[in-house]
Formats: sequence, structure tokens, C-alpha cells
Amino acid sequence: MSRTLSLFCAEASEAAGEPLAGTAAHARLWIGIEENGVWDAKALKSPGLEPIRDALDRWSKIDGSRLQLVKRAGAPTDDRRTVFVARLDGEPKLVEAHLTDAEIDALDPLQVLDEADARAPVHWVCTHGKRDRCCALHGITFYSAMVEAGADVWQTSHLGGHRFAATMVTLPSGICHGRLTPDHAPELAAGALGSLDRVRGRALLDEAAQFAEIELWRELGVEASLRWSSTERDGDDRVVRFTLGDGDREVRVTSERLPSTRPSSCGDDAKPVHAWRLAGAS
Repeated sequence: MSRTLSLFCAEASEAAGEPLAGTAAHARLWIGIEENGVWDAKALKSPGLEPIRDALDRWSKIDGSRLQLVKRAGAPTDDRRTVFVARLDGEPKLVEAHLTDAEIDALDPLQVLDEADARAPVHWVCTHGKRDRCCALHGITFYSAMVEAGADVWQTSHLGGHRFAATMVTLPSGICHGRLTPDHAPELAAGALGSLDRVRGRALLDEAAQFAEIELWRELGVEASLRWSSTERDGDDRVVRFTLGDGDREVRVTSERLPSTRPSSCGDDAKPVHAWRLAGAS
């Protein structure tokens, strides 16, 4: 396959008609660690994290966890870092703490989650330019628009799928968006879900369930009370079950290969595009 060196991966993905639904990163516990120094291409290798390296290694081993670096303008000048911990399953909850590196080294994120008071939702926008240039090109522009719109927003490291830049996760709901532009900022900053065409899925769910949930929102409206029950394989299909206020719903989905190609990252080889669709739908 040929390399796509000149075309930005975000442009190539959109030109290839790659859908967003069912592409969100999958994790039930999200931990954000403030790091205002330079971020390495591999975020957790960043030099400024050396004093808390042992803690990060422990946290990364927590089942279903995902660690992100975060920062924003106006960072404090003292020796404390902001640490976020968000639980997406059960009753979603987000907490925030301001800790020294010594305190972080002794921190149990799950204990903090249980003991601290919940805080209001927060948005994290990927601006991780060293991971992919599209995150710098589109992410910083969108982050600035969210700041201007008055959102509680932080910059974050790689969220997965930089070809969908600008990307964002909102916690503790775990809803992930992609292909965001400044025009989307006022609505999202006000707490709306926005266009379903920009929703990648809920990070708590597997990819098939993310797609199925979005399809149910299209049918029932985003106000519908959905709770994921299970995802099971049935041949080439996935059977996704949800509990609704008035009963259960089953959604059968399948993955198909599209005729187009695109690189996963800027400069990568072009690869086939796969997309979820309702089983039986053409």
C-alpha cells in the first residue's frame, strides 16, 4: 500500500467516508494527571512525570483504566497537580484533587473516587500534537473555541482516533465526539449532546454497543433512558441488549469493510475502512 505523506489523516478519513459511530476508546475508569511540561509522543513517557512514575505504573494496571495527561492555561505555579478520577459504570462519578507528587505517589484512585465529593462534568479535548499533527491542527483550535464559549475544558493527550480530530471526551458520561469544529463549541459547552453524526460513542461500552446506542438515540431520542446489558457474538453479528424504562431492546449489528482506504495516522500506510451497520441493513 502507498504512503499518504502529504494528506492529513483527518482529511483522508473524512474523504473516505469513515463513520464515527463505534470508534471511541473503551475504558470504565479514566484518570487525568496534570502535566504542564512537554508531552512525549507516548504521553506517559513524558519527562515531567518522572517523580510519579511508580504511581502511574500502578494505576495503569487497574482493570479497565485509562490514564490521560491534562493541562490548561493559567496553570498553578505551586507544586501541586490536578488529578481527575472518573468512574463511568454504575452511577457515573467524577472527582478532582490537587496533590503534591509525594501525595500522588501514595494515592489510591479508587479510594479517592469513593471518598471525595463529585464535581461537575468536564470536557477533555485532545491537543496531543506530538502524537499526531491533526490533534494540534484541529484540537487546539477547537479547545480555544470551547474556552471562549465558557466551557469547563482541559487539553488532554491522545484519545485514540486522531484521524477524527478534533476529538473530545466528556466525563463522567464518557461520551466521545469527533470531527469537532469551533462552530460546535457553544452547543457542547452548554451541555448538549450535539449532532449524533459527531458522536463516536460512550467509552464505557464496546464498539458494537457504542454504535447500537447511537442508533437507539436516533430512533428514540437522546433523552431515552438506556442502560447497556450485554454484547454477545452471533456468527459475524453482535447482539447488543439494552434495558429501557419500559422494557428491553435488542440491536443486532455487524461490521463491514468499505471500498475506501485511509491512514490511521498522518504518514501511515493507507488501510481499509471498516464501519458498523445494523445487521440486515444495506
